[in-house]
Amino acid sequence: GILTTVGFEVREATDGMEAIALWESWSPHLILMDLRMPFMDGYTAIRRIRENREKRETIIIALNASVFEEDREKVLNVGCNDFIRKPFQQQELFDKIAQYLGVQYCYQTVKESAQKSSIRPLSVEALSAMSPQWLEDMYQAAYYLDAEVMNELIEQIPKSNVSLSKALTDCVNNFNCDRILELIRSLEGG
Repeated sequence: GILTTVGFEVREATDGMEAIALWESWSPHLILMDLRMPFMDGYTAIRRIRENREKRETIIIALNASVFEEDREKVLNVGCNDFIRKPFQQQELFDKIAQYLGVQYCYQTVKESAQKSSIRPLSVEALSAMSPQWLEDMYQAAYYLDAEVMNELIEQIPKSNVSLSKALTDCVNNFNCDRILELIRSLEGG
């Protein structure tokens, strides 16, 4: 995902039980806890983690699609350090992590000329060759900043359209999901 590309070590849990097991075995510095998960929801998982006082205090940031202020209160009362509403911009996520872990990011600027020669810009024409379903899936993945799904979709692009594959890979690597969203929106007529 986007966090590994900037140097974080990341482990992923698919449900609350797995999240607790991972936390116990791995002791991460920070947990991004999705409140809506199968088998055991995020609230229960957070409570279990906070009950165990022996382990060092892990920062927990809840991820939730709710817009209600009382849900924010509920999350903080359960023992979360903070709360991010979904969908969120990746910059917001990076900022929160920096705030709690005190990390700093090194930004690298790519020289214009080198970039131009090696990569072709993403174009509406190239995207229009793909099926509506593929475009819909790519839009969703870009919206949720899901690099894994985006890369899977890129692999489905026919070899004949290699410039599209390269341009999209470049967008994913440079966290330029907004450009993908913008072009797909223009294809779908807004």
